This record gives sequence, C-alpha cells and structure tokens, in this order.
Amino acid sequence: MERININAFLILVAFFIMSCSRNRNIESEVSRNKVVLEKVYSGTDLFSFFGSSFKNLELRYSLSLPPSCPPEFECVAQFGEYHHMFKILDKRSLGLPSYESKTPYFNDTNLIINQVDFKRDKPKCVKCNFSRDGNLPIPYFESLDQGWEGSFPRDLQVFIVDAKADNLWIEECNERRPETLGEWINGYSKGYAISEEQSLIIFWVLVW
Repeated sequence: MERININAFLILVAFFIMSCSRNRNIESEVSRNKVVLEKVYSGTDLFSFFGSSFKNLELRYSLSLPPSCPPEFECVAQFGEYHHMFKILDKRSLGLPSYESKTPYFNDTNLIINQVDFKRDKPKCVKCNFSRDGNLPIPYFESLDQGWEGSFPRDLQVFIVDAKADNLWIEECNERRPETLGEWINGYSKGYAISEEQSLIIFWVLVW
C-alpha cells in the first residue's frame, strides 16, 4: 500500500512539473508575440492582462497567428489573433482581470470577428463580421478545432477586457474589410471566455 501511495505521489509531482513547464513556455510565447506585434502595431500593451492569469491552469491548446505586414513584412495579412486555452484546476483562485463587458457566446447580437473571411469573396461564416450597436467584438471561437472536451461548449461566457475601434497599424496596407463591420473596420479586442461545464478558459487577443 505504501509503495502505491509513493507511486501516486510521484505521478502527481511529475504532472505538476510538466504543467508548470508548459505554462512557462506559454509565458515565453506571449512575450515573443508582444515584441513582434509592437513592431507593426501601435496599440496599448494588449497582452498585459495575461501575465498573472496562468496560475492554477493546465494548458490544453495554443494558437498564435501574428500579422504579416509592414514594416516587418510585405502586406499579406494585416490582422492577427492569439488564443491560449487552459483547463481550470482551481477556479477559486484564478485571479482574473476586471472586464468591460460580458456576453453569452451564443447570442444573436454578438459582433463575432472572423479574420479568415476578410480574404474571401464569399464569407463562410454567415453570423460573423456584422456590427451591432453597442456590442464589442469577440473571436469566432468555433474556429478553434482543438482543446474542447468533446463538442463545443454551449455555456461559453465571454468577458471583454478591452476593445477599441481604431486603425493603429504603423504602416497601412489598405486591405479589404467587410463593410458590415461598420465602425469596427479596424480595431482590437482582448479578453477571456469560460465554460463552466468543461472547466475551460480561453485568453485571447485580436487585432485587425
């Protein structure tokens, strides 16, 4: 019995070390993304709310798609998105930042930003990129194809920490944007989304 208990303890220790290592890698990735984005985008420190938020979390999925535009590159994609999905290990001590607005993801009045559709003549996401008065932009979370506990969570709640409609690119590419975005033709959005049912949290930053 004692040997079994020791083995179980060692497994827990190894799991803890691996989780800490993965989270440190994410912190390094966030730092790199910040440096790259600041070379092409003059917005505020969009990743500042990430820093103290990775405690009591286990990384499930990470997606970083930085802009490809001047002055670093030629005009290819003057938009970027960053998503980091975690399993919540202890929701009592998450230490999440305050937010400007909250909405259920499945709300017909949401302004959902789908940057891939910016490049398409015929958008594939019929509910995306339509500005609604007073609503702040959020990501198209259904485009994330990994990390979920089975199907997409129907209880996903979205918390917008900050969003601003403005053209903050250092050099302009004059890329096409859907007119349906209204005042949100350019802008940024950052925040987090939580599924209580799946014990998941996603931190995001969007720039376009």
